Amino acid sequence: MSLVWITGASRGIGEALAYAVASSGYDLILSARNKESLERVANTCRERGAGSVDILVFDLLDQEATATALKSLPRCPDIVVCNAGVSQRSRIADTKMQVFIELYRLNYLSIVQISLHFLQQEVRKRKDFHIVYISSIAGIHGIPLRAGYSSAKSALDRFSETLQAESEDDFFWHSNVVLGASKTNISFHALQGDHTKYEKQDPAQEKAVLPGIVAKKVWKSIRKKKKHIFVGMEFRHWLLYWVHSFFPRLATRLLSRAYRKGKVT
Repeated sequence: MSLVWITGASRGIGEALAYAVASSGYDLILSARNKESLERVANTCRERGAGSVDILVFDLLDQEATATALKSLPRCPDIVVCNAGVSQRSRIADTKMQVFIELYRLNYLSIVQISLHFLQQEVRKRKDFHIVYISSIAGIHGIPLRAGYSSAKSALDRFSETLQAESEDDFFWHSNVVLGASKTNISFHALQGDHTKYEKQDPAQEKAVLPGIVAKKVWKSIRKKKKHIFVGMEFRHWLLYWVHSFFPRLATRLLSRAYRKGKVT
């Protein structure tokens, strides 16, 4: 049975994706920092038809702990979903350097570390190996109050594009998932400039698509081995995407206007 490893599986899209994979009967490895939450998700996955379900409790912010976790995998996964991440809610001038470092480590550098672990092995020659990056519309263009998060996701997107360009002669599959909005607690856990949590739900997220629906669409696209996946995209997200593609200065002005009116959520 194919084995899927999902990082950041204790809540949000990671949790919902774990349930979608479980319903397909796959074996699972779930990882996050919170053991109690992971065990809860693992038990639900078993109830929903997953094969074997293992958990790995470690902090992706810790490079050594991540290396140890990679070595302790029960076997090489067939699909690796790099989903773990944290957002931001603070102006650049009000943000401590440590917050930027943490945002980059979790949203970008930890994914690079995981990728290198597999890509520097013969696994890249396997036709059944598939690595998936969960990115965000915030990676398309700089979003006010999310400079660290947005630039880290942008770095991930450029890393993903480069990997696709360099791996034409390899056999493994690779997907980049751009998420718009979903009704998760990502803003609640977002970091403020002083490193405290935002602990508020963005109004737009309250009206967004449920994470279970998003996860099912993502999993369906992964199984079809699509390289570029867009899910949860609302009109405003597509507008930003296309305006940024052809008129980047206009995109900046539109976002600045929305920010001044308090409409960036």
